[in-house]
Amino acid sequence: MNRIEIRHSLIERPARLAAALLVLCLTAPASAQFTTVLNIPPNIAPNSIGSNTQLNLFNGGTIGNNFNAGASNGLSEDAEVNVFGGTIGYGYDAYGGNVTNIFGGNFGENLSVHAGGVANIAGGSIGPIANAFNGSIVNISAGNIGQRFDAHDGSLVNISGGAIADGFEALIGTARFASSEMSFA
Repeated sequence: MNRIEIRHSLIERPARLAAALLVLCLTAPASAQFTTVLNIPPNIAPNSIGSNTQLNLFNGGTIGNNFNAGASNGLSEDAEVNVFGGTIGYGYDAYGGNVTNIFGGNFGENLSVHAGGVANIAGGSIGPIANAFNGSIVNISAGNIGQRFDAHDGSLVNISGGAIADGFEALIGTARFASSEMSFA
């Protein structure tokens, strides 16, 4: 299997840790906007979340198959999923009004980001088959992306780090690579 690995020679692990902590600190005060905060564990994950909801997945937690982050009509507001660890099953859909932040954990097959959805991938492992659909934004700075990642027409994928397996395709979508070092294995 061919892999594309993208590494920053200027950014080392301490800088990434500091950046991750900064993101966490900046988002902490914003939690007041959420009317519902779900921490998995100790809570059990629902099949979906809607507006004004934050779901935090930690080590030992599980999100089942066919999870919807935001309403499928794209009309959710302030829906956020933060993945620090744990496992996500087959079929994760991030819809409009949702931001999914991935710092760790293992995603099963078929991560899809739809119009108005944003996925920030800064760690973890994404299984085979991932899609950035029209109107979505995917930012990849670290982590492992499995085979077959498709950037569809009208999507924006920013890649500044991480490892991407064979099968990345920009299908009329926009892919931006910003890296001081790329290696192909």
